Amino acid sequence: MDKVKERTCVVCSKKELKQNMLRWVFHGGKLYPDWSQKLEGRSVYAHFDRDCIAGIYENPKVFKKVSEKEVFFAVEKGMIFKHIETLAVTSLRHFFSLGLKSGMLVKGQNRIAESVKKGMLLKYCFTAIDISARTFKDMEQIFKNRLKKTLITKEEFGNFADGRPVAVIAFKESTITEKSCFYINLVNKLRSGDIDAY
Repeated sequence: MDKVKERTCVVCSKKELKQNMLRWVFHGGKLYPDWSQKLEGRSVYAHFDRDCIAGIYENPKVFKKVSEKEVFFAVEKGMIFKHIETLAVTSLRHFFSLGLKSGMLVKGQNRIAESVKKGMLLKYCFTAIDISARTFKDMEQIFKNRLKKTLITKEEFGNFADGRPVAVIAFKESTITEKSCFYINLVNKLRSGDIDAY
């Protein structure tokens, strides 16, 4: 890993790429989860892991790193996972929009099948949780082990993109794809209660 882009989790002390971690910033007397990683102030990083995020609220080491004074949280501990999910969904909307505009995102079973027949290389394919068994089986034949069922509904996938519900989306290889996949996986882990370090 590039040392400049690596950060150490303040809770578990393991290193990770900073874009795969949640930055926390002491700003205006409160500790904020800094989703965009742009707020000014003293900061620490934590993994997108249930124990590491909860540890931010319980670990005295965190407070000493960001302030000599008492630390208050901008988001209550009981609301943090919902807050993170909301931010992840907002990021998905952004990257889906970019993906559609740039042609990196292909939406819908028929368009995906046509694209593959024409030789388009699609790196990932995701399905909605409420996809029909038949559509899933059809997509499974095309994508084999690259097909992943999500905990996101057809309506949500549609809202992330152009407003029309869709059961299947696929991505060409790109930075937009990697970011979209990161946020899809994060939403899945948050909704399943299975948040592990990346």
